[in-house]
Amino acid sequence: MDRAAHFFILSVIFLLCLLPVICSQSALEYIRVFSGNAITNMTIYKNRGGNKVYVLHFSTEHWSVLATDRLQRTTKLSRQNNCTWASNAGPYHADGSSVGLVVSQGEIRHESYGGVGFGLTEDNTQWVIGTPNRSDVPYLSEFVTGFDWLVRDGAMVNSTDTTGAVLAARTAIGVDDEGRLLLMIIDGCEKW
Repeated sequence: MDRAAHFFILSVIFLLCLLPVICSQSALEYIRVFSGNAITNMTIYKNRGGNKVYVLHFSTEHWSVLATDRLQRTTKLSRQNNCTWASNAGPYHADGSSVGLVVSQGEIRHESYGGVGFGLTEDNTQWVIGTPNRSDVPYLSEFVTGFDWLVRDGAMVNSTDTTGAVLAARTAIGVDDEGRLLLMIIDGCEKW
């Protein structure tokens, strides 16, 4: 990528409830079907083995966190809420409760502080990245806690978090230097 982006791994369900399309479509099919200002760009990176990494660029007005109080498949929750794009997000306990802070449409769904997270300000104009405290919450419309930083202030971060090191599909989220949301989806089950 040519722009420095702040990424941290996400694994609470966060969903982009945009215009309805078939949720099982691939990212390429999705881009062909969807029109509007929500996605400003999509970049595809391909390795020698044919694996692809999709990086989608979203605007702030089409992004939201949708939290559940129990474990549920992303595809089912996405269909129930007529979402265009959905990803599993935020670490959770075995009982389905969230590990970190979760704010959905200005409502605190789970209150726990200390982890790195990502969200939007109450007026939906600015992305929030970092570790909020209790006094920050009234100014958030959306927020979900993730695992750890991958890149911060343009530099790689050496994480001590071993959870993100497990071989699994991952979604990384960040903001580029122009303020655009970037989502990077990786199939972590395939060897690179």
